[in-house]
Amino acid sequence: MVLLRLGELAYECVSKRVIVFNEDHFGQHQLEPSKFISGFMMEILERDDAAKNVVYTFLHLTIQEFLAALAHYLSPKHKNMLELLPWAFKKDDGRFEIFIRFVVGLSASTSSRQLEEILGPLSHHTTCQVIDWLQVNVQAEIKNMDRNAGKRQLLNIFHYLSESQNTALVRKTVGSVERLTFGDSNPQSALRLNPLDCAVLSHVLQLCETMEELNLEKCYIQEEGGQAFGARSPQMQSSEVFTNVGVMEEPIQFSWTEAAQIVERIPGWTTSLCVNSGKKRLLTQPEMYVHNY
Repeated sequence: MVLLRLGELAYECVSKRVIVFNEDHFGQHQLEPSKFISGFMMEILERDDAAKNVVYTFLHLTIQEFLAALAHYLSPKHKNMLELLPWAFKKDDGRFEIFIRFVVGLSASTSSRQLEEILGPLSHHTTCQVIDWLQVNVQAEIKNMDRNAGKRQLLNIFHYLSESQNTALVRKTVGSVERLTFGDSNPQSALRLNPLDCAVLSHVLQLCETMEELNLEKCYIQEEGGQAFGARSPQMQSSEVFTNVGVMEEPIQFSWTEAAQIVERIPGWTTSLCVNSGKKRLLTQPEMYVHNY
């Protein structure tokens, strides 16, 4: 199957951080240029002093990473994903980050169902191993979230959970968590959250039923991040605002109503407004460190 061999080439070169291929790469995987392959790759003419050489590259790096992930579902030889995924996850240079997201995303029934209509059955064995790895790894990374590196790894795991589209798995692994810490009073120890991070975190938080403490202090949540939390809407109008402590450059301001909307998306959380000596303070129950008092 040409697509499988192309995916195996893609995976080998993702692991080696190779994005340009020559005929030797093709030969090692019994591939040759064709109209089918040209749908995924393009030719590049290289010139040197002696000759002109044709090399190939995928139309986009994400295509290479997707095909690399897909190959593990197409191969009749079941690779041990419980060995491959931990090894790939520990690489701290980011080479496997998108690859793992695709691997997990392909375990989702909605994704696999559409592909199976075209490619035939995908490996159920691989799907089961991916879910098993994800379940074990979530629990392990939650224990390590107080370390700086652990915060980033846990957030990556949350991205994988989101890609899995597996609500039952999220509830099973995160639903009983009582504390999440991504922030810190020291900006160097806090994890900066981009809008996509905020969207993923918002999705996970909606399924956390026992959350008691969420620390986002100095996480630099910008306006797009606030929107990703689903807090801002045209209906929310108020002159009473609080300032997020972690915003880069210009402070982002939410109305009290908008702030409450963020908090109350989390099951079991409530908010109230306390006025003390003329100063307003947003109280949350449980406590959420996302604002100045």
